[in-house]
Amino acid sequence: MRQESLSLEEFQQKFATEEGCQEHLFRMRWPEGYKCPRCTHDRYYYHRSRDLYECKACRYQVTLTAGTVFHGTRTSLRKWFWVIFLMARPKSGVSMLSLQRMLKIKSYKTVWMMGHKIRKAMAARDSHYKLAGLVEMDDSYFGGKVSRAKKEEAPWAKVKS
Repeated sequence: MRQESLSLEEFQQKFATEEGCQEHLFRMRWPEGYKCPRCTHDRYYYHRSRDLYECKACRYQVTLTAGTVFHGTRTSLRKWFWVIFLMARPKSGVSMLSLQRMLKIKSYKTVWMMGHKIRKAMAARDSHYKLAGLVEMDDSYFGGKVSRAKKEEAPWAKVKS
């Protein structure tokens, strides 16, 4: 099942505020409503001052970002969502330095870590997919026979599978 990508305008509208990003993350994390990670009870208190959810049954407390790539971040979810959006769009990728400048993230180390975590999460997600049938790729060619002259030039041709 392929999801349609959001246009820039749709993205800006959907994630215009921190609250919009939090609502989206809540729905992604708990699609059928809140479920306590410890006891699966579905009723909770929301502690606005500490920005966490507390189970009414077992009193377990969890933040919206716990166990996600956003865990422990001090960067706003809006900036995280923008980095994800901008990294996922262009085929050629985007530099972390340009993202730092565009989104006014103070530290390069911060934006680099964000990019690293996002790439790792994307790779983990992609590892669940298996290719089948006819597979088409842009700008790549796989297969065919390597000539004897090419085998001596190309070290990769010597690798046995």
